Amino acid sequence: MALLLVDVSSLIYRAFHSLSPENFKRPSDNLSNNAVYGVALTMFKIMDDVKQKYGDVYPIACFDSPTCNETRKVEQIKYKLNRPKCPTSLGHQFDWIRELFQSMQIVCIEIQSHEADDIIATLCETNKNNYHTVVIVSPDKDLNQLILSDNIIIFNPRSKLYFSQETIQEKIGFHPKFFTIYQALVGDAADNITGVKGIGHKSAVEILKNCNGNLENIIPTKKLLKKIKLIENNKDIIESNMKMVTLNTVLDLNYNYPNKFQFNKKQSFGQFLNKMEINAKALWKYGK
Repeated sequence: MALLLVDVSSLIYRAFHSLSPENFKRPSDNLSNNAVYGVALTMFKIMDDVKQKYGDVYPIACFDSPTCNETRKVEQIKYKLNRPKCPTSLGHQFDWIRELFQSMQIVCIEIQSHEADDIIATLCETNKNNYHTVVIVSPDKDLNQLILSDNIIIFNPRSKLYFSQETIQEKIGFHPKFFTIYQALVGDAADNITGVKGIGHKSAVEILKNCNGNLENIIPTKKLLKKIKLIENNKDIIESNMKMVTLNTVLDLNYNYPNKFQFNKKQSFGQFLNKMEINAKALWKYGK
């Protein structure tokens, strides 16, 4: 039995850039529907794979709200200002993708002024003991901080690989519970969060191992003296970054608990495909 927590935005952008918007359009109005088709196909493939590995799937689609960056911008105004604008041929597809999940009878959650990552973090915290396995679907490294028990894993839809607490530690060089401190030190270029200049990946890993994740307990060594000085001189930056990168696990979520996914060629999904003017034979083979 697996709770499937899906970072929908990551699927949308991946689908949009994988399938040309010029080749996927509704004949009636010439509007692109490539992301809709790509997200639907990806979801079926993921749920099929998760079911084979972990049993019955209970999916929840987690959406960024249109104002999702506002909360963190209170702390750092430049948060995600480096992100490109949404492509013209994608903007109208976001509402359609919400309809897609509804037609598949998948629970959708969106909280104003909050990101999908925070919704996922809250769902992990409140449901970690309710399911045999919790599978987070996202390529976002920020979610590494949530892999704190053996039954919580990440599926990266880009690499198509599953990451456990053990494999994440092997990959990054330290326990996932220290990931927020690591990000506070090195920053996050993808989100426009500046780290401590002079502290990169290798030195951050050395620091975390030295102090066991508590910067107040660094043992001075000749090798780390300069890095310790940098930390002392940049406490404000580190503190601010910690607020930015730490996911919210206590959001007030008002939602219906997910049902076991049983597709069985539901009528609502067929009606949605007709609305999208998608003749998707590749989709109907799933959910048998």
